[in-house]
Amino acid sequence: MAPGRLLIAAQVSIGVLLLAAAFAFTGRLADLANRDAGIARSRLLLFDVKPGQSGYEGPWLRQFSLDLERKLGEAPAWKRWRWHGSGL
Repeated sequence: MAPGRLLIAAQVSIGVLLLAAAFAFTGRLADLANRDAGIARSRLLLFDVKPGQSGYEGPWLRQFSLDLERKLGEAPAWKRWRWHGSGL
């Protein structure tokens, strides 16, 4: 077999393998999205805070995050909350 044909056959094989993996992943992802997570989604609140886009930098950014964490902890309506982020 010529090297060019061998290369084409390898590329087609890898492409088919990647498509099969993508279909398997998509099906698994759909199963996870529809699974009962044990929480009431109607009572779940998600929000995204980006103080850096509002001009907070350096120590001001750190203080903003500390103040937000403290205020969320003090609010009586917040029984359970989790701080999630990439860090400061």
